[in-house]
Amino acid sequence: MSKANMNQASVQDPKIVGPVAEQLLSHLEDEKASLGAMLNAVRDVHFALRDLDDEALRKSLVDEARELSASTKMQQRRRQLQNKLATILDVAPQDVTLKRLLAVTSGSVRESVETVWRSLTEMAREMDRLNRQNAAMISLSLSIARGVIERLTGVTAVSESYNAIGARSETHVGPLIQWGG
Repeated sequence: MSKANMNQASVQDPKIVGPVAEQLLSHLEDEKASLGAMLNAVRDVHFALRDLDDEALRKSLVDEARELSASTKMQQRRRQLQNKLATILDVAPQDVTLKRLLAVTSGSVRESVETVWRSLTEMAREMDRLNRQNAAMISLSLSIARGVIERLTGVTAVSESYNAIGARSETHVGPLIQWGG
């Protein structure tokens, strides 16, 4: 292969190596730790809801809020790294994904990115499952409370639920059998 062809190939296929690779791996480990801490907080909320433990629920909600605040800082750091990598890869920052990073890394760096990606995926699935179960427990508790109010007052309690963007939403989140253990 001629020197011109080798230069053209390296321009078309940039690789993440050296200090940038080290920064990427360090950041991915921080992402993993951050998501792990958030997952632990969500688990604590789940157990407190399941066990009807008011004190544990108060503590776990404080912990969850703290981890959410920390995740906001992590998002800022992620955007900064995405911008840096986007410049190197000559792509838009939003196109700097773990899938793309796998394509531009090799050897132990690639293996580390794959390992962190699998771990983040597993934690995200677990967090989604726990959040759905938490929502189901809260929905059931609200339904029971509405039933008690109706029996005590003779008035049908009508309240509306809203989703994260403020639109009206259905409060049903699934049957009790989906809760798991």
